[in-house]
Amino acid sequence: MAKPRIFISSTYYDLKQTREDVADFVLSLGYEPVRNEEGNIPYGRDKVLEDFCYKEVQNVDILISIIGGRFGTESQKSRWSISNEELKQAIKLNRQVYICIEKNVYSEYETYSLNKENSNIKYRFVDNIKIYQFIDELRGLTSNNNIMAFETSADIKKYLKEQFAGLFQSALNEQSRTKEIELVSKLENTSKVLERLVDYLKESSEGKEDGISKLLKMSHPLVNHLEEELNINFNFWIDDFEELKNLLASLGWDFSENNDNSTENYIWTQAESSPFEKSKELRLSKELFDKDGKLKDIKASEWKKSFLIIEEKDEDSSTSQPSTTTEYNSDDLPF
Repeated sequence: MAKPRIFISSTYYDLKQTREDVADFVLSLGYEPVRNEEGNIPYGRDKVLEDFCYKEVQNVDILISIIGGRFGTESQKSRWSISNEELKQAIKLNRQVYICIEKNVYSEYETYSLNKENSNIKYRFVDNIKIYQFIDELRGLTSNNNIMAFETSADIKKYLKEQFAGLFQSALNEQSRTKEIELVSKLENTSKVLERLVDYLKESSEGKEDGISKLLKMSHPLVNHLEEELNINFNFWIDDFEELKNLLASLGWDFSENNDNSTENYIWTQAESSPFEKSKELRLSKELFDKDGKLKDIKASEWKKSFLIIEEKDEDSSTSQPSTTTEYNSDDLPF
């Protein structure tokens, strides 16, 4: 299992025990400390030694910078020390860094801040004024420059324990939000696709309004119900009442000339096609058409069963002779 690699950066001789304590703490958490004195940094012969330190910073997750009163070995490439440059490299690579400065040094830094132009001042807790100049540069960073002052290594361990817990909690939050982020990303992508689709339809429909209108009319609820009830297997649309009459006539339906304004429906009849079938009657609500006979635009949710009714036609009983009915006692029936 991969372990977080934590680079411990500081001068060595004055902070030897502190480095040891912090490394033990990192190990106790199951993480991997990276220290020069333990041979954790591979060196080669084609570059100066400090370059291998900076290169190793690229391979770690966290850098802990411990700053005391000794400046240490000056870099061959800048005016700062090698440990200063290690920290600068980690910040440049956007690694998580924790900066710990000895309390006496950090307190005296405030004196330096007030007397930067006075070169005659002697400072008690540092062997080189560049330490305060470097802290001044760190304080000027806009991010990733949180600084804590420590007296003992126990202070550093307590601080790191709290910071690592915060990192772990943030990681859990990010993990729980992964699905939400993915969903938002998918919605954004879908929105972009829909926007492009709408733009395309607008462009492709220019000058083609009639075609779009016909497509909409072919989806009219009346058309859908006629297709279903009359088993029509071809595409059609209806603009007005006359077109509807022509359609039904072609399908064998006779329009009743008895339709008048007093009735709520238009009526069509269809004669029986065989001795075993009865004639049928089709009633269509006049509400579906406006005063000019144009088919109204209605939604599927607005459709009513009463708009279209197809039933077998009742035989005219007005001319039939009354029949004589004989009553039987149920006990006399032969079944």
